[in-house]
Amino acid sequence: ADAILVNQGGENGTPLQKDEPQAPNPQSGAIVDYYLRSTATGPVTLEILDAGGTVVRSWTSAGQPPTPAARPGIPNTSPLWRTAVEPFSAGAGLHRVVWAQGGGRGFGGAGAARTVGAFTARLTVNGKSYTQTFSVRPDPRRGSA
Repeated sequence: ADAILVNQGGENGTPLQKDEPQAPNPQSGAIVDYYLRSTATGPVTLEILDAGGTVVRSWTSAGQPPTPAARPGIPNTSPLWRTAVEPFSAGAGLHRVVWAQGGGRGFGGAGAARTVGAFTARLTVNGKSYTQTFSVRPDPRRGSA
């Protein structure tokens, strides 16, 4: 589905204390769901391509870390505060991947490319590729200033 480039608020990304009661926020980024009827016989890959066809992000079940960073989250902090990287699945069932530009902090994260426009998700399973286009739109709450 299309996604919104959310401009996150302040606090410089300081996380809440682990003992602070909180509910999980919805995932921030472009959400890609894929369904495999049966477990794949080989590696499964998912690539996000920009409008020019350049791969800007990829995941694989072949045991390689996702690109561009293997550990998304807040840099220069204890691993306790970082989001764990979930393995990319080639197993049967419904799976979800969230593409958060600039790391694991959503589209508005520090150092994010903050790119809007048209993109393509390309899933390759058992030698066959499937594509779906989507767009990332700017946050409608921000003016054109």
